[in-house]
Amino acid sequence: MSIIGIDHTVNVIIAAFVVLISIVFYFTYHRFKTTKKCVLILGTSGAGKTLVYTRLILKCFKVTQTSTKENASQFITGKGSSIDLLEVPGDKRLRESIFQQFKKSARGIIFVIDSSTIEKELKDVADFLYCILTDSDIIELCENILIFCNKQDAPLAKGAGSIKTILEKELNILRRTRSSALEHEGSDKDSCHLGSPAADFVFEQLYPTTVDFAEGYANQGEASEGEYDLDQIIAWMDKTA
Repeated sequence: MSIIGIDHTVNVIIAAFVVLISIVFYFTYHRFKTTKKCVLILGTSGAGKTLVYTRLILKCFKVTQTSTKENASQFITGKGSSIDLLEVPGDKRLRESIFQQFKKSARGIIFVIDSSTIEKELKDVADFLYCILTDSDIIELCENILIFCNKQDAPLAKGAGSIKTILEKELNILRRTRSSALEHEGSDKDSCHLGSPAADFVFEQLYPTTVDFAEGYANQGEASEGEYDLDQIIAWMDKTA
């Protein structure tokens, strides 16, 4: 074989090796991105998600505005481990697309509720929660959900027990109407039935997904730097991370 022929063969081998390394790197990087775990903070607009997120990450008060994009940072647990914490805007037009983008990475979900306005906002809260709890990816991949009953410092705030009962009743109604609609329109491969169809809905039917309820507040009263109580969230994060 001539020297030119040998050089050509060597170049082909080198090129093939470079392509192979590039493919391995791409799939390794892609797998890392898709398997990276985080805790999502979800909820409707005005529930106090951004201040909860700020308190958890910065440990201080910060004037917040309605979020137009996700906020993300690492949360350090009491054990010294870390996990990504990602707050999703509550606006209907934004939350669905961002939720779809990050849901497969969710190790846990914190769903924030304004305890002082839950009866007025019940339909929107229950509708969003229903979409989360029936999402096939969440059912398969996310086993820890915390429903955080925020703004417990407000005079008209309802406790976690009352909110759990209210949500179960509303989700039971939603389940009937959504199931009826699916029967007429055909199945949705991205959603599953909520709980057991043989009984009225309760959160315990979602096992092995564990749904816990917690109470607290991100800022007491109207003061710019009031007291806050997120101890139950922090304890849950220590267990989940």
